[in-house]
Amino acid sequence: MSIIHFEMVARVPEKTNKFFTTVFNWKFNEVEPGKYWTISGAGISGGLTPFAQPEEPFEQSRMTNSIRVSDIDTFVQKIRAAGGKIIEPKKGEPENPNLKICEDPNGIRFGIYKA
Repeated sequence: MSIIHFEMVARVPEKTNKFFTTVFNWKFNEVEPGKYWTISGAGISGGLTPFAQPEEPFEQSRMTNSIRVSDIDTFVQKIRAAGGKIIEPKKGEPENPNLKICEDPNGIRFGIYKA
């Protein structure tokens, strides 16, 4: 089963837009100025929106989607160069060289995975 749509919530959506465009070449289309962007590219369909209450602390519960990549090391370098970070090891799980949990500059978590 595949994810057919996802949504990200960011404090500064423009940073998230720039990060995922730079690293994964995703396309962001602002359909409601400052409020909603559609996300497309490489078989994905999603949306990006700012926090409804930006002054509230970031919630720890969130969905983490994993993105299939051709080479883990190449994408680790691209993520760091674009201002993201790698979270290692994933809490409660042994190290897996084919999966890295990452964060964009806004703290949105995602995985990169090489099958």
